[in-house]
Amino acid sequence: MALSTDNEGKRMTRKWAEDRATALVHPNRFTTEELAWLDLGGTYTETFYPSVASPGGWSNPLNALTRDGNLAHVHSTIGIADIGGWFFGWGIHQRNATIDKVEIGARWYVSDALNVNHLDTGVSWDNNVSWSPDYPDTSEPTALADFWTDVTSATTWNWQKLSDPNLLVWVSATASAGVRIFHLDCVMVRITYTLTTSESNDQNPDMFLVDTQPEDSRTETRKYDIRKRPEVGD
Repeated sequence: MALSTDNEGKRMTRKWAEDRATALVHPNRFTTEELAWLDLGGTYTETFYPSVASPGGWSNPLNALTRDGNLAHVHSTIGIADIGGWFFGWGIHQRNATIDKVEIGARWYVSDALNVNHLDTGVSWDNNVSWSPDYPDTSEPTALADFWTDVTSATTWNWQKLSDPNLLVWVSATASAGVRIFHLDCVMVRITYTLTTSESNDQNPDMFLVDTQPEDSRTETRKYDIRKRPEVGD
Protein backbone atom coordinates (compact mmCIF):
# COMPACT_ATOMS: atom_id res chain seq x y z
CA MET A 1 0.00 0.00 0.00
CA ALA A 2 1.39 3.40 -0.95
CA LEU A 3 2.19 5.92 1.74
CA SER A 4 0.13 9.05 1.14
CA THR A 5 0.95 12.66 1.96
CA ASP A 6 -1.00 14.91 4.24
CA ASN A 7 -3.06 17.86 3.01
CA GLU A 8 -0.01 20.05 2.57
CA GLY A 9 1.72 17.40 0.48
CA LYS A 10 4.96 17.76 2.43
CA ARG A 11 4.87 15.11 5.11
CA MET A 12 3.79 11.50 5.22
CA THR A 13 0.73 10.46 7.19
CA ARG A 14 0.54 8.11 10.15
CA LYS A 15 2.20 5.28 8.21
CA TRP A 16 5.24 7.48 7.52
CA ALA A 17 5.40 8.46 11.19
CA GLU A 18 5.14 4.83 12.29
CA ASP A 19 7.97 3.74 9.99
CA ARG A 20 10.07 6.69 11.11
CA ALA A 21 9.55 5.70 14.74
CA THR A 22 10.56 2.11 13.92
CA ALA A 23 13.66 3.28 12.04
CA LEU A 24 14.79 5.37 15.01
CA VAL A 25 15.02 2.17 17.06
CA HIS A 26 15.90 -0.34 14.32
CA PRO A 27 17.68 1.51 11.48
CA ASN A 28 19.14 -1.77 10.19
CA ARG A 29 15.65 -2.77 9.00
CA PHE A 30 15.72 0.01 6.42
CA THR A 31 17.98 0.89 3.51
CA THR A 32 19.85 4.18 3.50
CA GLU A 33 17.45 5.47 0.83
CA GLU A 34 14.50 4.67 3.09
CA LEU A 35 16.18 6.30 6.08
CA ALA A 36 16.84 9.39 4.01
CA TRP A 37 13.21 9.46 2.90
CA LEU A 38 12.19 9.27 6.55
CA ASP A 39 14.33 12.35 7.30
CA LEU A 40 16.74 10.31 9.42
CA GLY A 41 20.12 11.64 8.47
CA GLY A 42 22.40 11.41 11.50
CA THR A 43 24.70 9.07 13.36
CA TYR A 44 23.80 5.39 13.79
CA THR A 45 25.41 2.37 15.42
CA GLU A 46 24.68 -1.13 14.13
CA THR A 47 25.88 -4.50 15.41
CA PHE A 48 26.45 -7.36 12.97
CA TYR A 49 26.93 -11.09 13.50
CA PRO A 50 28.78 -13.54 11.22
CA SER A 51 27.11 -16.22 9.13
CA VAL A 52 30.19 -18.44 8.67
CA ALA A 53 32.76 -19.86 11.10
CA SER A 54 36.01 -21.62 10.18
CA PRO A 55 36.60 -24.97 11.93
CA GLY A 56 39.74 -23.77 13.74
CA GLY A 57 40.17 -24.77 17.37
CA TRP A 58 36.65 -24.02 18.56
CA SER A 59 34.24 -26.90 19.08
CA ASN A 60 30.69 -26.15 17.93
CA PRO A 61 31.86 -22.91 16.24
CA LEU A 62 28.43 -22.34 14.66
CA ASN A 63 27.14 -21.58 18.15
CA ALA A 64 29.17 -18.36 18.06
CA LEU A 65 27.22 -16.95 15.11
CA THR A 66 24.33 -15.65 17.22
CA ARG A 67 23.87 -14.07 20.64
CA ASP A 68 21.66 -16.70 22.20
CA GLY A 69 23.53 -18.43 25.03
CA ASN A 70 24.51 -21.44 22.92
CA LEU A 71 28.26 -21.71 23.32
CA ALA A 72 31.32 -22.66 21.33
CA HIS A 73 34.20 -24.04 23.43
CA VAL A 74 37.94 -24.43 23.33
CA HIS A 75 40.26 -26.26 25.74
CA SER A 76 43.43 -24.21 25.95
CA THR A 77 46.58 -25.79 27.44
CA ILE A 78 49.68 -23.99 28.71
CA GLY A 79 52.34 -23.80 26.03
CA ILE A 80 49.76 -23.98 23.23
CA ALA A 81 48.64 -20.43 22.64
CA ASP A 82 46.31 -18.80 20.18
CA ILE A 83 43.85 -21.66 19.70
CA GLY A 84 40.91 -20.33 17.74
CA GLY A 85 39.36 -19.61 14.37
CA TRP A 86 37.98 -16.84 12.25
CA PHE A 87 34.47 -15.67 11.51
CA PHE A 88 33.09 -13.99 8.38
CA GLY A 89 30.00 -13.42 6.24
CA TRP A 90 28.80 -10.30 8.07
CA GLY A 91 26.30 -9.06 5.48
CA ILE A 92 27.44 -5.44 5.76
CA HIS A 93 26.35 -3.46 2.71
CA GLN A 94 27.38 -0.15 1.19
CA ARG A 95 25.71 2.87 2.78
CA ASN A 96 25.61 6.51 1.77
CA ALA A 97 27.44 7.32 4.97
CA THR A 98 30.77 8.21 6.54
CA ILE A 99 32.32 5.50 8.73
CA ASP A 100 33.09 6.99 12.15
CA LYS A 101 34.05 3.94 14.21
CA VAL A 102 34.61 0.19 13.77
CA GLU A 103 34.70 -2.22 16.71
CA ILE A 104 35.04 -5.98 17.01
CA GLY A 105 33.64 -7.88 19.96
CA ALA A 106 33.24 -11.25 21.63
CA ARG A 107 30.89 -12.43 24.38
CA TRP A 108 32.73 -15.03 26.44
CA TYR A 109 33.84 -16.43 29.79
CA VAL A 110 36.49 -18.80 31.13
CA SER A 111 36.12 -21.76 33.48
CA ASP A 112 38.89 -20.66 35.88
CA ALA A 113 40.04 -17.10 36.57
CA LEU A 114 42.89 -17.94 38.95
CA ASN A 115 45.55 -17.54 36.29
CA VAL A 116 46.29 -15.05 33.55
CA ASN A 117 44.07 -16.34 30.76
CA HIS A 118 43.14 -14.17 27.82
CA LEU A 119 40.93 -14.12 24.78
CA ASP A 120 42.43 -12.46 21.69
CA THR A 121 40.59 -10.85 18.79
CA GLY A 122 41.90 -9.44 15.52
CA VAL A 123 40.52 -8.25 12.20
CA SER A 124 41.39 -8.53 8.51
CA TRP A 125 39.88 -6.17 5.95
CA ASP A 126 41.24 -7.77 2.75
CA ASN A 127 40.34 -11.45 3.05
CA ASN A 128 43.30 -12.68 5.12
CA VAL A 129 46.03 -10.63 3.40
CA SER A 130 46.48 -7.97 6.09
CA TRP A 131 45.67 -8.23 9.79
CA SER A 132 45.50 -5.96 12.77
CA PRO A 133 47.51 -6.92 15.86
CA ASP A 134 45.85 -9.25 18.35
CA TYR A 135 43.85 -7.45 21.02
CA PRO A 136 43.87 -9.39 24.31
CA ASP A 137 41.13 -9.37 26.92
CA THR A 138 42.69 -10.34 30.26
CA SER A 139 39.60 -9.60 32.37
CA GLU A 140 38.89 -13.35 32.80
CA PRO A 141 35.10 -13.16 33.21
CA THR A 142 33.57 -16.20 34.86
CA ALA A 143 30.12 -15.34 33.48
CA LEU A 144 29.25 -14.21 29.97
CA ALA A 145 30.52 -10.70 29.30
CA ASP A 146 31.07 -8.53 26.23
CA PHE A 147 34.61 -7.57 25.21
CA TRP A 148 34.83 -4.77 22.64
CA THR A 149 37.92 -3.43 20.87
CA ASP A 150 38.03 -0.22 18.85
CA VAL A 151 39.80 -1.07 15.57
CA THR A 152 39.07 2.20 13.80
CA SER A 153 42.78 3.01 13.56
CA ALA A 154 43.75 -0.44 12.25
CA THR A 155 43.22 0.70 8.64
CA THR A 156 41.53 3.43 6.64
CA TRP A 157 38.08 1.91 6.63
CA ASN A 158 35.64 2.05 3.73
CA TRP A 159 32.54 0.04 2.93
CA GLN A 160 34.46 -2.24 0.58
CA LYS A 161 36.74 -3.36 3.42
CA LEU A 162 33.67 -4.13 5.52
CA SER A 163 32.02 -6.19 2.80
CA ASP A 164 32.05 -9.95 2.26
CA PRO A 165 34.44 -11.68 1.84
CA ASN A 166 36.95 -9.01 2.89
CA LEU A 167 36.07 -8.70 6.58
CA LEU A 168 37.34 -11.50 8.83
CA VAL A 169 37.46 -11.54 12.63
CA TRP A 170 39.86 -13.83 14.46
CA VAL A 171 39.07 -15.09 17.98
CA SER A 172 41.51 -17.26 19.93
CA ALA A 173 42.20 -18.38 23.50
CA THR A 174 45.38 -18.71 25.57
CA ALA A 175 45.74 -20.29 29.05
CA SER A 176 48.63 -19.62 31.41
CA ALA A 177 48.53 -22.90 33.31
CA GLY A 178 46.95 -26.32 33.01
CA VAL A 179 43.82 -26.65 30.91
CA ARG A 180 41.24 -23.91 30.82
CA ILE A 181 37.90 -24.07 29.05
CA PHE A 182 36.92 -20.95 27.16
CA HIS A 183 33.25 -20.45 26.31
CA LEU A 184 32.21 -18.21 23.43
CA ASP A 185 28.62 -17.09 22.91
CA CYS A 186 29.05 -14.82 19.89
CA VAL A 187 31.41 -12.74 17.78
CA MET A 188 30.33 -9.24 16.76
CA VAL A 189 31.21 -6.23 14.62
CA ARG A 190 29.85 -2.82 15.57
CA ILE A 191 29.90 0.11 13.15
CA THR A 192 29.10 3.74 13.89
CA TYR A 193 28.41 5.86 10.83
CA THR A 194 26.94 9.21 9.86
CA LEU A 195 24.20 9.03 7.26
CA THR A 196 23.67 11.86 4.80
CA THR A 197 20.10 12.41 3.64
CA SER A 198 19.88 13.02 -0.08
CA GLU A 199 16.30 12.04 -0.86
CA SER A 200 14.27 13.52 1.99
CA ASN A 201 10.56 13.83 1.46
CA ASP A 202 10.67 17.60 1.89
CA GLN A 203 13.05 17.84 -1.05
CA ASN A 204 11.06 15.38 -3.18
CA PRO A 205 7.36 15.74 -2.31
CA ASP A 206 6.38 13.96 -5.52
CA MET A 207 8.08 10.72 -4.40
CA PHE A 208 6.63 8.11 -2.06
CA LEU A 209 7.37 4.64 -0.68
CA VAL A 210 5.43 1.59 -1.78
CA ASP A 211 5.35 -1.42 0.52
CA THR A 212 6.13 -4.32 -1.85
CA GLN A 213 5.29 -7.14 0.55
CA PRO A 214 1.79 -8.57 0.93
CA GLU A 215 0.35 -8.04 4.38
CA ASP A 216 0.29 -11.79 5.09
CA SER A 217 3.96 -12.36 4.13
CA ARG A 218 5.60 -9.36 5.76
CA THR A 219 8.87 -10.10 7.48
CA GLU A 220 10.66 -8.17 10.20
CA THR A 221 12.70 -6.41 7.54
CA ARG A 222 10.34 -4.30 5.46
CA LYS A 223 10.81 -4.01 1.70
CA TYR A 224 9.99 -0.81 -0.15
CA ASP A 225 10.25 0.61 -3.63
CA ILE A 226 10.72 4.35 -4.12
CA ARG A 227 8.36 5.44 -6.87
CA LYS A 228 7.30 8.69 -8.46
CA ARG A 229 3.91 9.93 -7.37
CA PRO A 230 1.47 9.86 -10.30
CA GLU A 231 0.09 13.11 -11.60
CA VAL A 232 -3.52 13.96 -10.81
CA GLY A 233 -5.74 12.04 -13.21
CA ASP A 234 -3.22 9.24 -13.88
